[in-house]
Amino acid sequence: MHWYIYALLAFFIIGIQRFFYNVAAKYNCNSLATTLIFMFSVSCISFIYIFATNTKFSLNSYTLFLSFLNSITFSIATVSHIQALKFSSPSLVYPFIRLNILIVVLYSCFILMERLTSIQLIGIFISIISLFLISSEFKNDSYKKKENKIGFIWASFAMVCGAISSISCKYAANYINKFVFIFISYVMSTFFLTIGLKLLNPKENLLSKKHYFKFATIIIGILMGILNILGFYCYLMALETGPLSIVVTINGMHFVISIIMSAIIFKDKITKKSLYGIFLTIISLILLTNF
Repeated sequence: MHWYIYALLAFFIIGIQRFFYNVAAKYNCNSLATTLIFMFSVSCISFIYIFATNTKFSLNSYTLFLSFLNSITFSIATVSHIQALKFSSPSLVYPFIRLNILIVVLYSCFILMERLTSIQLIGIFISIISLFLISSEFKNDSYKKKENKIGFIWASFAMVCGAISSISCKYAANYINKFVFIFISYVMSTFFLTIGLKLLNPKENLLSKKHYFKFATIIIGILMGILNILGFYCYLMALETGPLSIVVTINGMHFVISIIMSAIIFKDKITKKSLYGIFLTIISLILLTNF
């Protein structure tokens, strides 16, 4: 199967997974608990697959290094994203963090020596514009300047670490068994994310019933885990032969799927800016097929 098909599959599947965060919100589920449960589910599913298929489980230094790099940067990016939203408006946080696409593109062009056509570059540029349009709907001016500065620092961590996490996936896709990489990365990520959030919220009991033992939270978390492992596998397959810059850009627009599904299922309102953003996303996906 062509890498672009895998990239589109990842785009749709991860977009559906993101939609389940909206489902969790509708059922008053804790987003942190949902995230940790889905990550734990991915670890379990990938381990079962490895065991059932007798996949060779190689723990060489390269595998451990890439898994560690991916998991620690993913965890820092996730925690930093959550912290940034406490201090700054989503209309500032979301587009700024997604500028990690530019870091990935620069790395792809100058380090991996990927050659992008002018049409593909336009597609990447349009994808960034679409993100700014859609995220502007979250406008909130109640944040103080000092808080915005703190939010900017956290968002910067999220942006850089998110880019490093994406780059590490490219190397893993080419040289490591994908399910082994997924298993090790998610076990480590679950651990790092739990520790990080505990350090930032020392008084909060992350294992309390309020967080974990609500039936809806567990079910939604498991469903997200199933979707995530399918989407992440397709993402790695796309990265194996496809250009990092384009695959990451396509995957970065998956939030559009969540917006559309929320409008259809929960009747959430789609504003003109969001419609323009969705339209530009479609144009970007078309332009990125120029390979």
